Amino acid sequence: MSVIKAFFGLGKLPKVVKYFEFQSFDDVNKMGGAIRALREEARTSGAQLTKNQQKYLDDQQRQVEMVFEQLQQPTTQTGIRGTQSAKIIDMQGKEIPKGSKIMGGKAVDDKMIDDAIENTSPGFAKGDTKYNAELVAEDLAERMGLVYDDLDTKQRIDIYGQAYDRLSKRNFQVKEFEKRIAEKLSAQNKQAVDNIRKKKLRDEISKLDDKIEARKLQLEQRGVEDFETDNLFNKLDQQRNDLSIKLDFEDLVDPEDLATGGRVGFSMGRRAFLKLMGGAAAGIGALKTGALKMFGKETVKNIPQVVTTAPVPGKPAWFDSLVNKVIREGDDVTKRFATKEREIVHTKKIDEDNTVTVTQDLDEGIVRVEYDSPTNTFEETVQLQYKKPLPDEANPNPQAEFTTAESGPVGRQVSPDDYDIDIDEVGGTSIRDLDSDVSKLKEYATDKKPTMKEFVESKNRRDRAQQITDDPEAQSDAVIRRQGEMLDYDGPDDDFASGGIARLLGE
Repeated sequence: MSVIKAFFGLGKLPKVVKYFEFQSFDDVNKMGGAIRALREEARTSGAQLTKNQQKYLDDQQRQVEMVFEQLQQPTTQTGIRGTQSAKIIDMQGKEIPKGSKIMGGKAVDDKMIDDAIENTSPGFAKGDTKYNAELVAEDLAERMGLVYDDLDTKQRIDIYGQAYDRLSKRNFQVKEFEKRIAEKLSAQNKQAVDNIRKKKLRDEISKLDDKIEARKLQLEQRGVEDFETDNLFNKLDQQRNDLSIKLDFEDLVDPEDLATGGRVGFSMGRRAFLKLMGGAAAGIGALKTGALKMFGKETVKNIPQVVTTAPVPGKPAWFDSLVNKVIREGDDVTKRFATKEREIVHTKKIDEDNTVTVTQDLDEGIVRVEYDSPTNTFEETVQLQYKKPLPDEANPNPQAEFTTAESGPVGRQVSPDDYDIDIDEVGGTSIRDLDSDVSKLKEYATDKKPTMKEFVESKNRRDRAQQITDDPEAQSDAVIRRQGEMLDYDGPDDDFASGGIARLLGE
């Protein structure tokens, strides 16, 4: 039963007990515990106390505080306001050590409460602190020689309050420990992913080196001495320069930043920054090969600036409006950020924290929106992409598709009884598949403020994204939501020696 309903259930407020009417310190302690429990439930459950109920609690708390003020004053009186030392006596007439917690007239320490928690923990309900505190309170009363159900309301509230406080403190400590472990694992996973990315870049560079050498040999056999007059050689050389710049960027990242869970100090997302580096690489390659004409007016002037995309499931109705508004109001940064010919890039800072970049790949039929916001999961870039391949002989009428992508937790099983959570790119076919909130994009595209329902949904989504970013338990829930529960593993342990992928439902 609710503590508030139990205390105020009769509909009539209890009489405020004056400080001089308390008969023992146990009475004072019970009243203090009741006030604390009532305020805590109102805070955690969102229950609204009436003005009269709130005034009663304030008045009664003041009377409890006055007892302690009286205890600090020297006097020759007896009773609870007796000597200056104010000895506290339990129900059996024994003195309770100064500083002890007091429940039911007996001294109680944290060890007694912890023992009750350990004894009742097998029956705990996950995430339900109130229910679990009831179990602990019953066990605690039994350890004190009391029957919890036979106690009056104020006594039960007192014991329950101590159990609830101790449980809450322990839960916080456990979450902090789990958070530190998750941060350490995440840092290790990021470092491993970076090492894989670097190796992939080196392999691609090595392949391009082989192609460049083969092309040189072909040109020499044809009697060509100036390789830079050959378009294919220039293209291969430019691609190699692009990858070299990206690899240089990877090497600039301090491994210690990753090992300690730090973040690379850039305001834009990692994907957006790599794209920036790719644009720089294209510029350097163009300078080396004399191919700067790819950025000239000759390439861009005939490209229409009004984008119209075909209907496709999952694509928001405001997608085209967003794209065209960024193109119309944003900056044309093609010369800085484009990584290939016939690619156009516009970017728009829609407010202090949110930036949108629109990339048109005319050869691939791609219109890509990249959204950078501190409220995204892991503060990384969110991507919305429309793609309709150009018709060819093999496919004269290609179908359009719409996809989304963001950074999210991914489960990979590492042993028969356990699996790790990595941070990787996850995707879907609708903005509903995103954990990040993209309502800012809709608001900017339509020039319309969100409705109350949309505002609430937006806040809930941002809160969920923040939980996934910070809370290992929320990350685990997100993995289960996307990949399903972990299956039992019946195979030999050495199946995981090579880093097997998680065997999860839905994979």
